[in-house]
Order: sequence, then structure tokens, then C-alpha cells
Amino acid sequence: MTPDYSFIDSSDISLRRVLEGILCKDPHLWGSAFDGPSDFLGWVDAPQETLDQLSDLTAMVPDLHMEFDQAVLLGFGGSSLSARTLIDLYGEISGLEFSYLDSTIPSQIETVERSMNLSRTLFLVSSKSGSTFETMCLFKYFFQKVSTFSDRTNIGEQFLAITDKGSPLDIVAKENEFRMVLHGYPGVGGRYSVFTPFGVFPGLLSGVPVQAVLEGGVSASKATGQNGELVFIEDLLRFLLNGLKRGKDKLVIYTDEGLEGMGLWIEQMLAESLGKSGVGIIPVVRSHTEGSAIERNDSMVMNIRVNKESNWKSGPDEYSMVIDSPFSLGFQLFTWSLITAALGKLMGVNPFDQPHVESSKKAMSVILHSESDDTEISWDEQMKSASDLITSANYRDYIGILCYLPKSDKVLQLTKVLVDRIERETELVCTLHLGPGYLHSVGQLHKGGPENARFLMIGEKFSDESLVLPGETYGFTKILEAQFNGDFLALTSFKKKVTRIRFMEGIENGFLRMFKDLQLNIF
Repeated sequence: MTPDYSFIDSSDISLRRVLEGILCKDPHLWGSAFDGPSDFLGWVDAPQETLDQLSDLTAMVPDLHMEFDQAVLLGFGGSSLSARTLIDLYGEISGLEFSYLDSTIPSQIETVERSMNLSRTLFLVSSKSGSTFETMCLFKYFFQKVSTFSDRTNIGEQFLAITDKGSPLDIVAKENEFRMVLHGYPGVGGRYSVFTPFGVFPGLLSGVPVQAVLEGGVSASKATGQNGELVFIEDLLRFLLNGLKRGKDKLVIYTDEGLEGMGLWIEQMLAESLGKSGVGIIPVVRSHTEGSAIERNDSMVMNIRVNKESNWKSGPDEYSMVIDSPFSLGFQLFTWSLITAALGKLMGVNPFDQPHVESSKKAMSVILHSESDDTEISWDEQMKSASDLITSANYRDYIGILCYLPKSDKVLQLTKVLVDRIERETELVCTLHLGPGYLHSVGQLHKGGPENARFLMIGEKFSDESLVLPGETYGFTKILEAQFNGDFLALTSFKKKVTRIRFMEGIENGFLRMFKDLQLNIF
């Protein structure tokens, strides 16, 4: 059932008060919910703070360009998406070639590993807390690889850490003599870190015109009613609130080529910031080439385009936003940070925490350090459970596909077919999230958000261990299995409607058999 958002005060006076209160860090705006604005509003000043030290950050880049050809960013959630948002659109061939690893799927790790010249690759280990389990596992794996095959006297010279000062990763980096450690800013959460070194330094390495991006962020941070920029921000906030109050809690975000990273960044901002206390906006990220199966009465549409004429509102349920320069990208990224914080205040939730994320981590840890459960559910039972999940969905529900399969072209093609078929058969919104990365972006929404979600988890046979971690009794296969089953248990503990399917006889065969048995016609 879609929550009732009629309680939200969306008057012009309310919107202006909230936006200006956030921008000036008014402690009275938040009441007794927080100790002080410095604890969670550091991102408001981040564009200017980074701009002031940009020359120092830029000076570090030429030596790295001389020594390395590639960079691999090991990170999840905001630690990865902050960088990707900038690099997808404005990274240039003059910079380092970037790859991202936000997965524990062994075949994906091996694919990235095969693509690199190990001796000419710089590893960016990115974690705000410095304790992200998956990130530290990836670090251990690649540090051993470099140690085995490199002729460097100091292996740490190929590693760079981006983390908060004093974090476990900060300590590890010093112990292993990393080439450098860049620190995040106090009072800036992971998903709000795009204007800090988490986003900016990878952008510099890849050739992004970072100064213009930061200047756009500074401009938005100084928005006022007098300079007109706050009026645009208010208009976008009003669009989202009016949709919510009319029962439209899904936001379908269509992006042009080069803007997928920004779409996923907005997805995390909205999902992780607002999906709690039974409320939230359900973001659905798609490219403009995909379209939507049907017209929807429970959805708003956000078009994010490259180099079109201007921002415009096509109607009460559709808004179009244009990115036509690095400056405009920075302006819009700050705008979405500001709007998300304002939405949290107006919806009555804390937009700066993620209280349900730990549940999956705890369940994973228990499974990881216990004996594997080899109990196999028959295919027929899996199909009946999946069919019941889909066919019993109610009007305004949505179905989330949580896919723990390798991110190959074939898998992406088949999962998109699955989404399209489900939408056509049910006339409901169907979202697609790739595991385990989604645990660090939309996992909070799944557990703490509205009670109108149904989740279909898809995995495969967890084969024998191929990538073992140094000093551990497990490797990435067991980690993946623990994440798959751990999130299922976490969703179940919050009484969410969820079921699992395992493809035990190959991925393509599994999809075709599933399409047939669920009567999802693909022709």
C-alpha cells in the first residue's frame, strides 16, 4: 500500500524555509534530532572547501599519469558512485582508464583482473568508514596479487586510499606504506561526498574538468531567491512533493548516454536517504532507449538529458533536466543533495542515516562464519513461490529484481527482458538491481521503505572457491553466497515479501526455463 503523504507541508513558505535553513546550517531546523549541523551538513561547504585546495590535489596527478595507464576503484555505494558520476560524462582519453569494482562476484573480479596490466595499474581503495567489508576484501586480494607479480620494493606505491581520518583503512594504508591517503571531510556522509576527494580526485585522474564542476556546486550552494537559482531548486522540490501527495511514489529516471552514473547516484541519494519509517521515493533508473512498457498512474518521470536546450517541466508528472557543461553537472549534483535533505526534513525522516543497512551485513557475517547450508529447494517449488509473489501483487505495488549474476551483456539483456515481461504482465513498476552492489545503495529502501514492495532474488549455483582471500578460510564465492542468503534473511526479518530463485544448470538455460514456467512470453 502506498503511504499517504498528504501531511507534508509543501507551501512556498515551507519550501523556502527548509532550503534556506539547510544552506545556512540552521540548527533550529532539525530540532533535537541532531547534536549540531556540523555533524551532518559538512557537504554544504564541500564544493568551496575542495575548490580552495584544488591546486594541491591537481599537483598530485602528473606523476600518477606518468607512472600508470589504468586505475581500478575498489569501493561501494557513494565511494564508487561519486567518482563514476563525474567520470562517465566528462572523463577524457588524456586521463587514466578507469574501472570500477563494486562486486564480489568472482567472474567479475577475474574479468577486471584480466583487463589490466598489473604493473601499470593504480588501485584506489575508497571507503568513508574505512571498514567496508567487501572493499577491504578486494584490497587484500589485489595487494597479494601485486605482491606476487610486481618487482617493486614497496608494493604500497600502487595503492591510494580515500577514507576518513583515523579509520581502519587509514591505519592499514599507513602500515602498508600506501602511495598517498586522501581524507574525507567531517560531517559529510558517503552518498553526499561527490564534492570531496571521493569524487574529485578520481575525476582529476581521469581528466574531468573538476574546477568547473566545483564552481557549479559552489553556485548552487550560494543559491538565493534574489539570484533566481533557489527558484529553480524550489520548482524541482515542489514537483517531487506534489507527485508524492498524489500517490506517485515511483520516480522513473531516464538518462542519456554518459549519465547512467548520475542516475545511479541519484538512485542512492533518494533510496538510502528517504527509505525509512515506511516512507520513501522508489527510484527506477533507465536509459532513454529503454522506455517504459505502459503509462503509469503511480509514477513520476525525470528526464536527464545531455546538451539539450534547457530545463523544463513537460507536465505535472514529468520533468526534464539538462546537463550541458561541467558547471551544470556540478550545479545539479548539489541541487539533488540539497533537495534530498529537504525531502527528508519535510517527510519526517533523517536523510543522513541508514539504520537498516547493518541488518544484511550482520546476517552475511553469521552465514560466512558458519557451515554452508546445502539444502536445495526444488525448481518447481521455486517457480510456485515466484509465481505467487508476482501474481498476488496489488495495484501500486512494485516488484524488485535483485540479481546476483555476473554483469555480462547477456545477463543484462535477459534481466531487462524479464523486467519488461513482468511489467507487461502485471502493469506494475519493476526495478532491477545488481547484487551485491545494491546493498550499499538501495538496500535501506528495501528494508525501511514503503510496504508496497515484492522482491525476486536471482542467483546461480555457488561453485567451488576460485578466488581465495589471503589469511582467510573463505573466498569470494562464499562471500557472495553469504550476501545472497544474508539479504534474503534480512528482508524476511523485516517481514518483506521476498523469494529466491537459483539457476543450477547455467544462466541462459535458467532464464529461458524461468520465462516458460512463469508464463512470461518473450516472443
